Amino acid sequence: MHNHYRKIILAGAWMTIVVAVSLAADVTSLTGRFVLAAFGLVPALVLMRFWAGPPQTISQSISSARR
Repeated sequence: MHNHYRKIILAGAWMTIVVAVSLAADVTSLTGRFVLAAFGLVPALVLMRFWAGPPQTISQSISSARR
């Protein structure tokens, strides 16, 4: 599985868990919903932004240099 797909699946799972917890906790206030939205989105966005892919192998470097 490619690293990009892992990040998307992990971010989606995190947001799904946060939504499930908010539904189970019966959050009805607007402030509570904003806090849960931030708690669901911020870690997922940080994960997508800063989780770097694996470094390029020597074989890949040679192939790209030959092109």
